[in-house]
Amino acid sequence: MGLTFVGGAYNRAQGTREAFDALSDELVREGHPAMISLSGDREPEDQERIWYERMTLTPNGRKVYGYRWWQGKKWYQIHPDTVAPPRTSNHEARRSNDLKWPYNSDTTAARRAKVLARKYDITREGEGFGELWHWTHWGPLGRIDKPAAAGGTTTPEDDMTPEQASKLNAIHDAIFRGGNSMKDNKASISDSLSRIARDSASAADNTKPIIRDSGPVSVRQELANVSTRVAQLQASQSGLEAALTALANAKGLDASAILKAAQQGVENALRNVTFSVDVDG
Repeated sequence: MGLTFVGGAYNRAQGTREAFDALSDELVREGHPAMISLSGDREPEDQERIWYERMTLTPNGRKVYGYRWWQGKKWYQIHPDTVAPPRTSNHEARRSNDLKWPYNSDTTAARRAKVLARKYDITREGEGFGELWHWTHWGPLGRIDKPAAAGGTTTPEDDMTPEQASKLNAIHDAIFRGGNSMKDNKASISDSLSRIARDSASAADNTKPIIRDSGPVSVRQELANVSTRVAQLQASQSGLEAALTALANAKGLDASAILKAAQQGVENALRNVTFSVDVDG
């Protein structure tokens, strides 16, 4: 039976088609549902057409729903539905399929598919950017067949509503506001980001991915980035304290008193800082 296509979806690359066919057949033999693709290949001309319909360099007063970078320029989204920049999607590369349930969620069948997929050079690529339905074949493409006479349809990746994008952008800005100046005080950034991570966690699993300049990014990824930054700053704590101690000793000052005063100053500065998350899943 292999992989089934609906809604005009198709795979023209023999290697991609055969890999998904084999994986689907093995899942069926184990008692799981067959895989069904809602969106397979995406032709370059279709991706460009949709891009130019929804994005512009000059909004000229039109409502802007977001922005993305492409070819070194900032493009403004003037359509409520988002679209990936041309030549950046594995759908265009003829490697990916967006699958129907149960392979678009965290299900028993999907977890088993992840294990079996390794032997066919397939991964659930979308896990990295919050699209659990997005699976990709990394092996040889093989022969590229000609399009069917009726052609296929292109399904743009409409990942979230403008309201969700706005709220998730607010979360991102709150997490990363401050730039390099915040790095000057390890305790301040550590305490602030730890609190932000706690307050944001409840939104992570109930929110669709945020579309950043480089592509879709889940809230979980944003929080992981925060954790990495905190760990880096905490790792440098001993070095910072050693430098303060050496400076205090050179000046004949009480190093422990200086460290305590610095920490108290950070706590006072952060006492009235608050952060809240209000996201409709």
